[in-house]
Amino acid sequence: MPGRKNRGPVPRRRRPPAFCARLNGLLQEAGFDPFVEELCRPYYAAVQGRPGVAPGVYFRMLLVGYFEGLTAQRGIAWRCSDSLSLREFLGLAVTEESPHHSSLSGSATACRWKSTFRSLSGS
Repeated sequence: MPGRKNRGPVPRRRRPPAFCARLNGLLQEAGFDPFVEELCRPYYAAVQGRPGVAPGVYFRMLLVGYFEGLTAQRGIAWRCSDSLSLREFLGLAVTEESPHHSSLSGSATACRWKSTFRSLSGS
C-alpha cells in the first residue's frame, strides 16, 4: 500500500552521555550553579517545608526536557530518574532519588523560575 504505515510514536531525541558530560563541564567552567543559586536565593525559604530542588538541578532537568523533546514535568522527572547518565548529569548519586515531578510544577514554582529565566537571558 502506498503511504507511510502507522509505526507508533516518533522516538525522542536522545543525547549520548558524552554530550551531557561535555555540557556539564561547560556549565561548571562558567560557574553556572553558584550563579543561579544566587539568582534564586530570594525564592527559597530557609526553614519552611521540605527542601527545594537545587536551582542547578532544576535547570539541568529543563535542559533534558528541551534536548529530548519532553514538555511535561512528569515526563522529564521520569526520564531523569530512569537514566544513569542523566542522573550523573544532574549530579545525583545512583541511590539518591531524583526530584519528583511535583517539585517541578506549580504556580509559585512557575513564577519563581520565570523571573530567573528573565535574569539569565538579560531581558
